[in-house]
Formats: sequence, structure tokens, C-alpha cells
Amino acid sequence: MIVKRLTGLRKLALTMFLFACLYQVKGAVQDGESGEYLHRIRQIDLPLIEISTVDGVEPTCVFVQPPPGCMGNGITGNNYVPGRITITIKGQKVYDSGDYIKGERGMRIKIRGNSSAYPLKKPYKVKLSKKADLLLRGDDDFKDKEWLLLGNYQDTHTLQTVVGMKIGLMVGMEWQPAYCFAHVLLNGSYKGCYLLCEAVEKGRKRCDISDTGYLIENDAYWWNTEDVYLGQAENTVHEF
Repeated sequence: MIVKRLTGLRKLALTMFLFACLYQVKGAVQDGESGEYLHRIRQIDLPLIEISTVDGVEPTCVFVQPPPGCMGNGITGNNYVPGRITITIKGQKVYDSGDYIKGERGMRIKIRGNSSAYPLKKPYKVKLSKKADLLLRGDDDFKDKEWLLLGNYQDTHTLQTVVGMKIGLMVGMEWQPAYCFAHVLLNGSYKGCYLLCEAVEKGRKRCDISDTGYLIENDAYWWNTEDVYLGQAENTVHEF
């Protein structure tokens, strides 16, 4: 089981271990030991996610600028690329989606986000063909098709997102995405340490809302979406 409830010294020990893992890998990468650092990653007690796309096609996107009067750099053309995803821990395979067959097995991956997609370390969204719990919690109710790989490029210590979610639970929010840290290889290229987490969506083990309920997002990038949004000034619903 990857996700655990940790308290006190166990939390501190896990955090220290994580940083040790990150610096170990960082040092190997800087030394240019391509084969050696991959070997080190496979020996670390942290999930290793390996994604291979069909024909080695890389997920791409097109950067777009906001129209006058709007804010935020966005992306478009971030189409899904089919492929396969596996997860190993210390060399032992714990999940394998299989090669991509639409609706049966495999997965699709695309670049997600807006301004967070601009750095070289891209965030990704993974959509499985068949539901699975990539966090390996041993409960079928956690199985889902949609998962996120957050690069947290602007976060030097890769902990700001985690702290934010923990604070959400502390102040009484009923749900926050479950997560774990993981190293990511895409088509054999090491992409870094990512946060593998649940997507924010309706679900009995995610946002447990009724069939007539809804999710509201404060979205600065409303100009770059086809979703319905609520205009604050007019207090009316608009659709693009």
C-alpha cells in the first residue's frame, strides 16, 4: 500500500528519506551517468512509473497568449497519445496496463495545465483504458481511469502542493486528492520526481456529489476553454 496515514516521527522520517532519494538521483543525473542513475532509481523504495507511447510519440501542446483584458498563458492542441504504463517498486512490478487497445487496455497521456506546462518538466494527465488504483490501496472502490502526474516545477522542494492538500483536510474539507511521490520515465527518458495523484472529479471515493450536484472552479483561464462559466460582473452563465 503506497498511501498511508503517517504521524509525528514517521512523517519526518519519510520526508527525510524522500529528500535523500531526490538528491541521490539528482547527483547521478548531474554526473551524466545515464545507465548508473537509472540503476539507482530502480533500487530506491519509491514507485518508478515507466510510460512508453506508441511509436515513441511525445505528448505535445501549443502555447497560446491571453486575449486583451484577460490573464494567464495557456495551452491548446494537447491531444492524448496512446501507450503503456507500468509501475515498479525496487524492481518489482506492481502494475501494468498492457499495450494500448482502445477501451480494453493500455492508457493515453497528454500534457495538462496552463502556465505550469511551459517549463521543460511538463505535468501530465493519464487516462487508463481500464479502471485501476495506481496508488495500490487494495480497495476496488478507489479504481478510476483518470490520474495526474504533477511536475511541481516552480516548487523547489516539491512539497507545496502536498502541504496545501494537508491544510485542506485540517480545516475540514471532506476530500483532498490522495497522492504519492514517484519517479517518471517517458519513452526511456528520465523526467524527474513527480506527484502521482487523483484527478479532481466526481466519484464515490473522490468528490462524492449527487447526480444533480456540481463542481465549481475559480478559473483564470476561462478564455481558453469550451466549458460553461459564471461571469462575476453580470452574475449570469455564459458558454463558449
